Amino acid sequence: MNVHNSGLWILRLLLLICSNLPSQLGAIELRLADQTTLQQSLALTPYFEVFEDASATLNLEQVLSPAIASRFISSSSSAEALSFGYTRSAFWLRLQLRNDSAHTIQRILELSEPGLTKVEFHQIATDTDSATPTQNYSIRTGRETDFSARPYPNRFFVFPLSLAPNSVQSFYLRVQSLGPVSIPVKLWQPAAFHAHERSDYANQAWYFGGATAMALFNLLLFLALRDVMYLLYVNFVSCMALTMAIQNGLDKEYFWQAAPLWSNIATNVGYSLTLACLLIFMRRMLSTAAIVPGLDRLLQALLVIFFLTPIAFVISLQSVIKPAALLYGFTAVLILVTSLVCALKRQRSAYFFLSAFSVLCFAAITTVLRALGLVSTNQLTTNILQLGSIFEMLVLAFALADRFNAIRRAHELAQNLALDAQRQLVETLTSSERILEERVIQRTLELDKKNEKLARAMRSLEDVERIARHDLKTPLASIIAAPKVLRAGRILEDQEEKVLNMIEHAARRALSMVNLSLDLFQMESGTYVLRPVSVNLSALVADVAQDLSAHAQSKSVNILISEPASPTLVEAEDALCYSVIANLLKNAVEAAPPDSDVQVLLQRGEKVRLSIQNQGAIPEALRENFFAKYATSGKSGGIGLGTYSAHLLAKIQGGNLSMSSSIQDGTTLLLELKPAHSAPIIALEERPAKPIISLTKSTDRQRRILLVDDDEFNLMIMSELIPHSRFVLDTALNGRLALEAIKQQRPDIIIMDLDMPVMDGIEALAGIRAWQAQAGHSASLIAAYSGNDDAQSHADYLALGFDHCLSKPCSEQELLTLLSAEIATPVTLNSAFSGEPQNHSGCATLASSC
Repeated sequence: MNVHNSGLWILRLLLLICSNLPSQLGAIELRLADQTTLQQSLALTPYFEVFEDASATLNLEQVLSPAIASRFISSSSSAEALSFGYTRSAFWLRLQLRNDSAHTIQRILELSEPGLTKVEFHQIATDTDSATPTQNYSIRTGRETDFSARPYPNRFFVFPLSLAPNSVQSFYLRVQSLGPVSIPVKLWQPAAFHAHERSDYANQAWYFGGATAMALFNLLLFLALRDVMYLLYVNFVSCMALTMAIQNGLDKEYFWQAAPLWSNIATNVGYSLTLACLLIFMRRMLSTAAIVPGLDRLLQALLVIFFLTPIAFVISLQSVIKPAALLYGFTAVLILVTSLVCALKRQRSAYFFLSAFSVLCFAAITTVLRALGLVSTNQLTTNILQLGSIFEMLVLAFALADRFNAIRRAHELAQNLALDAQRQLVETLTSSERILEERVIQRTLELDKKNEKLARAMRSLEDVERIARHDLKTPLASIIAAPKVLRAGRILEDQEEKVLNMIEHAARRALSMVNLSLDLFQMESGTYVLRPVSVNLSALVADVAQDLSAHAQSKSVNILISEPASPTLVEAEDALCYSVIANLLKNAVEAAPPDSDVQVLLQRGEKVRLSIQNQGAIPEALRENFFAKYATSGKSGGIGLGTYSAHLLAKIQGGNLSMSSSIQDGTTLLLELKPAHSAPIIALEERPAKPIISLTKSTDRQRRILLVDDDEFNLMIMSELIPHSRFVLDTALNGRLALEAIKQQRPDIIIMDLDMPVMDGIEALAGIRAWQAQAGHSASLIAAYSGNDDAQSHADYLALGFDHCLSKPCSEQELLTLLSAEIATPVTLNSAFSGEPQNHSGCATLASSC
């Protein structure tokens, strides 16, 4: 169609409109022709008659009454929309369309303001031969109504119209909004509307696609550069895009179709969050805290207000929506002022920020003025905020690129500085190489001295540890021997015998733990020698359960043991197994909740499996390193060595210790050991008494024994074990007194403690050997009596000149074995002092048994 023909059609339409006559209700009629090419769309604002319902309570029937119908007035507006600003009134719009043709005409009425809270559409058909209106149908929709209730799925409110031949149709629109009331209405030919709709959605897709691309691009920059500025910009762009989607009605179509409260407040919440994100981004980009501290405090106050406004919107949107709009406009002006001041102070980013956001802020101010009814509603003012945000994204892209270039230049500068520093360093190193070599030599000498001191310290530490073990074992030996003394010559009551057994049992276990401390060190260093025997694991489990029964009862925890009827044997060491089981069962009792059970299950198979299960769960942070050294959780006194040592002891015995834990199933510890196929070796204290070794010899002379020990209790215990009918016993409290005693009377046997005050056992040994050799006396049999009972210590004592080694505490059987060996084999001077060879086979056998 050329320009001339278009003008003719427009003129013809104007003449047709001007020829309309008022109807019986005084309304302006719009006559429609059937020609589809007449005009594709028509703004209906000039054809509306408007009635303001201040009470917002009138319904259609009341509006159709003569009293109200006569109060409609012509809009008298040529704008694209009727704007009423912020008001609580409801507005009724009346439109009359006449179809004089002999064909049905299809049209589409578009109300292109998606933010209206309530919209009612009523179609009234009036016969040309009758003045009585009849209601055809009514549709109620709006922002707070479910999207599915709309007669046509579109982001705007779209109503398809069908005008019968030779008929007059009256249409009533009732509009009410919590926000500003703006009513842009157009009448479209269907084909034209569908083309317009496709174009509209394509434009929206371009906008939101660009916003998404910008957000993703800056998110990638944030991940690459780790600069939080890009992440703040992503937050702003995301909030801005979401707010635009809400303002344009896309949220109701795609996000939340049925959410009345949120649908009403979503636009204002979006504005508040968008401005909050913008202020956060601006404060960091422009460094307002340092450049404009006064304005920065005002910006911080606005931030707090914007984060609180959503609560106010929920409470009463109608009361705060107008002040909020004013606040939005004030914030836009403040943003411009702040960026302008920063630009005047030569803040580089402010130039880009001012350029990028000046248009956006102008668009925001225009939007606020349109909402207040101070600026007319048209295509430009309706979409100006969206256009401003597009411009902002394009301009700010250059700002972010400049920031990236600035970071790159700073990085290059830093690299150059680093290279210069490296060159200077090389020069410095070259010039000072000789001095460094001298210092290295000096430091090496100092380090050698320190290493020597450290070696001496380590040796001292080992000596201290050995002394500590000795000092612990000495009183434990006394405690072990005490029950035997108390039983001698007495008939004890059952309770007394029970208490003595408990004392003896506890002391032996404590002695085993002391010995185990050295064993753990040897296991870690790889020097431990395993001596496996057949161990009754069933008996050990029962012993440990008995030992822990008081602890379990204090927490109302039951220890339930399930095991085969016959004893379960494993190939291991008794003390090591006891330590592992005691550690695991004690931890299970401590971790079990009150009034719960600890399940102990013993099973035989290719491996002997001992599982201990409780209802407590190990914290997730500890599960991965449960068996690590010093790993602990939840125990104020725990040092994290219990499970570590248990795992180490299981591994050194050829077994395995594992754990599984969860909140539902609790914690299960599983110990696996090799099964044994022979009867267990009975512990020394549990073995049946052997026949007393005969000490009878052809001669009736009583042998003399000198017992040397600084512990009077040990002297008493040992004297109880020696048969006085065959031996005369003398005692001495230290090595010096022992040396004086042998000068008065030669003893046949000397049992010598090693750690004594005044003169220790090793010094006394040398003095005794030297004096007896000088005096021409035959050498006495001298046995080392020490708590250091490991194989290496015994070998050292024999190398020093001792004839035998006795463990402390010493059993009666061991002592009698030593006395019988002395009677059977005459003793000569030890080769360590006489230079003559001497047979130590009996001593070596005895040492190994000790």
